[in-house]
Amino acid sequence: MYELLAETLTHVVSFLLFVWILKRYAWTPIIAVLERRRQIIDEKIDQARAATERFRTREQELADKLAEIKADEEHRLRNAVQDGRRLADQIEQEARQKASRILTNAHEQAEVEQERMSKELEQQVAKLSLAAAEHLLADSMDQALHRKLVAKSLDEIEAKSPLGAPS
Repeated sequence: MYELLAETLTHVVSFLLFVWILKRYAWTPIIAVLERRRQIIDEKIDQARAATERFRTREQELADKLAEIKADEEHRLRNAVQDGRRLADQIEQEARQKASRILTNAHEQAEVEQERMSKELEQQVAKLSLAAAEHLLADSMDQALHRKLVAKSLDEIEAKSPLGAPS
């Protein structure tokens, strides 16, 4: 029995000695390596989280910038459409004014031309009337009667003419 006890005691002492040597020379360095590895892993996880956060922040900044660009583009497009409509309205208004001026000028020119033609017609009628009257009366009238008839005819033409005396 003493042998068993001695053997067990030897095993226990050997085991304790093995544990102490292992702890002193192997366990501490292994734990230190594992702790250093854990720290490196934690640092990498923190770096990955920071990078993810930077990515999300940058992604949000880009989304905001894109929304701003789209809003600016829509604003510019609306302004361009409004400017185009204003320009079209302005061009249309100018064209209408120009057409109105052309029409007014044409009416004025037609009236002036009508007046001129009317005066010219009156003058020609007067000349023809005088010429016809001269031929008819040339043989039977003397000079004084002739002048009197011409003056009377001119006075009658002037009185009937809406434009006054012929020039």
